[in-house]
Amino acid sequence: MDSMYLTECPNCNKLALCSMVFAKPYNHYREMRGTAYPIKQTCKNCGFSKAYKHPDQTEHWDLEKRKKYYYYALWLKDKHRGRDIWAVNEAHLDFIDRFVNDEISKRDISSVERSAFDYLPTWLQKDKVETNRFIKKMRVKLIDGN
Repeated sequence: MDSMYLTECPNCNKLALCSMVFAKPYNHYREMRGTAYPIKQTCKNCGFSKAYKHPDQTEHWDLEKRKKYYYYALWLKDKHRGRDIWAVNEAHLDFIDRFVNDEISKRDISSVERSAFDYLPTWLQKDKVETNRFIKKMRVKLIDGN
């Protein structure tokens, strides 16, 4: 997946871009934040900009301090029947769309995508109507930017 995440600006609650670094090779759907750490977050709307320390520089911090320091809210997220449904960016949303609508099979994708494919929850595909509603809602959110 792309290392540029779409996040919510902590200053104005509009769309912000966040470059990420990964502590492990892959992130999977069950962990919304997982092994991805923000490096720099910027908002075109209000000018907010924050540079973060590399995770190697904060390994000695306790877990709660690290969670608070590296916290970011994903832009493309919602709840569905008590479950989190989310995408980190437009490419991830496209991947979920193709998965849900049976446009891709495991043998047609790269090893990196295969890892992501393996961890997508089956309920996304079982409840296609609701998942497609989320995808449509998130595409509108991408166009609107708010």
